[in-house]
Amino acid sequence: MTGLGLFMALASLLLLPAWASAFTVSLPPGSAVKIDSPSRLTFSVANTSANEGLSRLVLRFPSGYRVTGGSAPPGWTVEPGPAGSTGEGGEITFRTTDEVKCVDAMGPGASRIFDVEVIAPASRSVTPDNLAGAQGEQSCRGVILDAPATLPSWDRLGIEAALAAGPPMVGIGADVGVTMTVTNLSTVELTNVAALLSSTGTGSVSQLAGPAPGSLTLAPGAAGSLTWAGRAASPGTVSFSGQAVSQSVTSAAVQAAPVFVGDLEASLTVTPEQVASGQSVEVRMTVTNRGPVAVANVTPSPLSFEGTATASAAAGPSPGTLTLEPGASTVFTWAATISGGPGETYAFSGWASAEGGGIVSASATSNSGALVQGQVASEPAAVVEASVAGGGGVAGAAVASTTASAASAAASGGSSSLPASASVQFVAVNHNGSQTAGMQFASALVRNLRILVAWQNVSGGHAQRLDFFSPDGSLYQRVSAQFSGASSVETQLLVGGTWITEYSLFGAWRVEVYLDGAGMPTASGVFVLDP
Repeated sequence: MTGLGLFMALASLLLLPAWASAFTVSLPPGSAVKIDSPSRLTFSVANTSANEGLSRLVLRFPSGYRVTGGSAPPGWTVEPGPAGSTGEGGEITFRTTDEVKCVDAMGPGASRIFDVEVIAPASRSVTPDNLAGAQGEQSCRGVILDAPATLPSWDRLGIEAALAAGPPMVGIGADVGVTMTVTNLSTVELTNVAALLSSTGTGSVSQLAGPAPGSLTLAPGAAGSLTWAGRAASPGTVSFSGQAVSQSVTSAAVQAAPVFVGDLEASLTVTPEQVASGQSVEVRMTVTNRGPVAVANVTPSPLSFEGTATASAAAGPSPGTLTLEPGASTVFTWAATISGGPGETYAFSGWASAEGGGIVSASATSNSGALVQGQVASEPAAVVEASVAGGGGVAGAAVASTTASAASAAASGGSSSLPASASVQFVAVNHNGSQTAGMQFASALVRNLRILVAWQNVSGGHAQRLDFFSPDGSLYQRVSAQFSGASSVETQLLVGGTWITEYSLFGAWRVEVYLDGAGMPTASGVFVLDP
């Protein structure tokens, strides 16, 4: 190596930082930071070297930490971090304002206080955090001091809360539960962890009791639950929100998925309010959704009979279960035959439910009706012939209603002094050619319905009028016919391919029979058309 080369090598060595001396970094006992919240750490830095000053200090924090600011001692300043500005990087640099002469450098044995503001990340670790690194320099001379043998650590304080409420949909009066699950994200035990809870919305939950237990003690990394219980009080949406709190730290605000408090309203009516023994009545349950959201599986309860008369098992309901939008109503219909003596009463009660029984209406009772003088004819006036492929007749042809005593007429030999009376039969003519008698029919199978009115205690020529009322109570069709003497008059109601099937006019239909333009029907009957 030439003399010039040796000189350049020695010069380059002189420009490289030399490793010498040392410094320490410490924190006061009990130092801690709060997760996801700006926290201040006060570092004490002491120069333990024998002959070098300290004019530049770099503090590096664990992964995930954000430095948001710092306070330098007199004669020092904060230098932006590697990312371009304080707060974006995981480290902070302090230096003397004068790096030419380093007048304010920390001399041997001196110490200074450096405040650093950081935001700690959430972590499941249960061990304290500590500085990732510290570097000290005598920047005026290019000397790097020996790094501290140990770096200070601090506790991390944090709790995490999660909130749940349910069931998601309930009826008024149903139980509602709220649970807050609290997790200790701190590196220390937390005691007296309590909770704040509030509710908002268009609905309400009353008698909310809790939490149970009143507070929690949680070891580092442990979780526990606080619960409340109440009752749905008014329809609408109820949203719960809250926070977990301790003496040293508070969780972020959390909110549970809303609880929908539904409300079904049910009412019952029975018509007509006067029938003879053996006549049919129609029972209608109107169900209205008073809640904030649509409810599924709206279902009426079985009807309970109330009164001194006797009722047959109610045929129905029609339709079956369905979904109701908020504010919407639907009508379920049944048909039943009432039997007993004059003056005996009849009424029905029931309720409705939705969402698999999660929402239940209050029980409703219909208006009351009473039986009047009269009885069911012992035999129909005409025999219905069936046209079933392969032969056979109609089994169990049902007499739907009557309003006068045929037995008295028979006893008197058909005396004209007895009032005219009639009975009504329903026979379905099916698409396959078979016929079915009764009071309840599947519309998908029926082509048309035969209505047979058997007259008694009449003679000479007369006019008959049938009024058909659809399930919503409106007049659907009016049919008139002439007949002579005590005979059976047949009328056909077309079903398949008509408005009945096209517009789903399913439910309990009522037929009223009038004689010679009378203002009151001589007889009436009810039949049920299912989908």
